[in-house]
Amino acid sequence: MLIVNELKTFRGTIVISALPPIKVGYLIYYHSSVLT
Repeated sequence: MLIVNELKTFRGTIVISALPPIKVGYLIYYHSSVLT
């Protein structure tokens, strides 16, 4: 997935750090629901 590949990059790490806690929680919930 495009999002997963982006998360593996250094730039993706910076983007996650800049994201609000709500969006981070949503991403974790989204990925966990997709992987299962």
